[in-house]
Amino acid sequence: MIFIGSTRCVKQFLLFSIFLSILFSSSELLAQNIEVVRFKDLEKKFTNSSDTTYIVNFFASWCAPCVQELPAFVSFADAHQKDAIKVIFVSLDLKKDYKKTLSPLIIKTNIRQIVFLLNEPVADTWINQIDKNWSGSIPATLFINSKRQYQRLIAESLNFETLNKLLP
Repeated sequence: MIFIGSTRCVKQFLLFSIFLSILFSSSELLAQNIEVVRFKDLEKKFTNSSDTTYIVNFFASWCAPCVQELPAFVSFADAHQKDAIKVIFVSLDLKKDYKKTLSPLIIKTNIRQIVFLLNEPVADTWINQIDKNWSGSIPATLFINSKRQYQRLIAESLNFETLNKLLP
């Protein structure tokens, strides 16, 4: 009886270990979804001649309204997987803090899309390139379709319905 109980404990331990390894490996995969970029490299990701509409969400883990709207963007991206629409997340968190703050946020909000961490120490060098009237406040979302020559920046929180309405 002790032997059977021990076997059961070993099996339960092995199953639990497998579960934990899957859990941690998928978390690492999500955390690896962060690419650190400079603005000139980021800009190339959403300015091309295709008829894809890019929805570029600028956020930070320390910005409560930004964090609050993230699930709407994830749902929107999921709903438009088959469309010529691509959601891109751009974090304005500090590079040194991404493992401590950004990576856990991506896991918590179930972001499966690519997240770029913008590594530009001087915001004035790139904000005006997005929109000359943008103060740099976040949350902010850029809608851009190069082929249709459509570009619009919304510097406020958005929800699923509003995202749909703002499509070109």
